[in-house]
Amino acid sequence: MLNRRQLLSLAIAGTAVFPAYRYLNNHEMIEPPELTGKILVDLHAHPSKNNSERDIASLLSSGVTGLAARHRGKYILTYEDALNLPGVKEIDKGLFASLTKNRSTGYFAKVQEVDSDHHILAIGCRKTLPDYPDARQTIDEIHKQGGFAILPHPHLIFPYPVLYPVVVREHQEEYIKELCGMVDEVELFNAKAVEVVPWLVDLRISNERTKKLIGLLRQQGQTHTGIAASDAVHNLSQVRKSGIYVPKEGLCIDQSLTLNICLHIYGIMKSALECQLCGAEGDGSDNYCSECGETLKKSDKK
Repeated sequence: MLNRRQLLSLAIAGTAVFPAYRYLNNHEMIEPPELTGKILVDLHAHPSKNNSERDIASLLSSGVTGLAARHRGKYILTYEDALNLPGVKEIDKGLFASLTKNRSTGYFAKVQEVDSDHHILAIGCRKTLPDYPDARQTIDEIHKQGGFAILPHPHLIFPYPVLYPVVVREHQEEYIKELCGMVDEVELFNAKAVEVVPWLVDLRISNERTKKLIGLLRQQGQTHTGIAASDAVHNLSQVRKSGIYVPKEGLCIDQSLTLNICLHIYGIMKSALECQLCGAEGDGSDNYCSECGETLKKSDKK
């Protein structure tokens, strides 16, 4: 029988996801549009458990939310915390559950953000990982559990004891490339990377550098297409303002296998508009390349 990581790999080859990383490239917290037959998934969120039970239940009763626990974040709402809410039904024990409130059903997943020398997201791991100093060891341990490793905000690091993110320096780029080659997917857009102080502190460059790096790695044969996530902290209103879209069909499953969850939640392939001239990808909002003006053609990334 296939293990979880093999199922996740199959998912990468089989699921089409709308590119959603463009929705939070500003301070306005623009609501992503509703797409017919799709549901928005935010695999990287840290909502606070100090919010009211009513508000938390309302949040989790729509979309799909990855509740990313951290050893250093005692305030964070964890998967285990959410299991105690009314209306919860666990689908895959220890990993994935649904919550129904007022005839609306959402889903939430167990996620851990491991604070290594570069943060790593662990999905599909029932056992909590320690904060290994080296991110490469973290990725290896995730895979030993049959889990799925994501490199979040590749060009933002949190050097201890600094509490705020710092953009990766050029000499650290090779290490980021190495991590990209080890993980199962990369966070192409992190919504927390905004212009913090106009003209002085602008973290948006980190997303721009990640997009360029992923483009380069694709040319070298890597298959990452990149996900988007809110990385929301405390505030419930910021969760799922960024994410990826997956098909709704198949989410309402029974207590049987992780297979459908893998295929519909963790599958990260997208159908894109590709420029015939320069190869740049658009988001579907127009028929012309924003880079060179060439007419765009439809292509399905495999």
